Amino acid sequence: IDEAHKRGIEVHAWINPYRITKDGDKEFTEISSESPAKKYYQYVVKYSDGNYYFNPGIPEVRKLVVDGAVEIVKKYDVDGIVFDDYFYQNGMMDSYDDELYAKYNPDSLERGDWRRRQVNLMVQDVYNAIKSRKPWCRFGISPAGVAASSKAVADKYGVTPCPAGSDWQYNQIYAEPVQWLVDQSIDYISPQVYWTIGAS
Repeated sequence: IDEAHKRGIEVHAWINPYRITKDGDKEFTEISSESPAKKYYQYVVKYSDGNYYFNPGIPEVRKLVVDGAVEIVKKYDVDGIVFDDYFYQNGMMDSYDDELYAKYNPDSLERGDWRRRQVNLMVQDVYNAIKSRKPWCRFGISPAGVAASSKAVADKYGVTPCPAGSDWQYNQIYAEPVQWLVDQSIDYISPQVYWTIGAS
């Protein structure tokens, strides 16, 4: 960090907010017993691909994510925190959060809207926690590069549908980058663009 700052380069710490493993049981076994994933195993979902994720619908998981971001901001002279584009796991079945959906849904939202709200609450909480400690420290997210390809989703935000990509972000991992900008709960977006230039 010091060497970067000497050269006028900002350092933003990259975080996967919910993802615990990429190598399933083997990796999970090797995680320290002090890891929140081991200490709070009741917050963990083992997904159908064999990997482990924190369940975004649990309020205590939001606090774990916030606390992790704050720990980095307090211990290191980083200029920002940036999240990867892993939120709800793609294809997460209803059985993973039926109980949470019933328990934490006072507004009777449709499940997709409810899941998006859980992510949005986490994003807002992280933003507030960072700013309360270091107002100059920036918070960004690096989502998939398409906000919406369907007209219905695009109309919700007043944007033009993009012919490339898909609404995987909105309907499958339940992320709303445009909403974060509207809510001013992030400072910037750095989209991940996985499509051929000129794709249609």
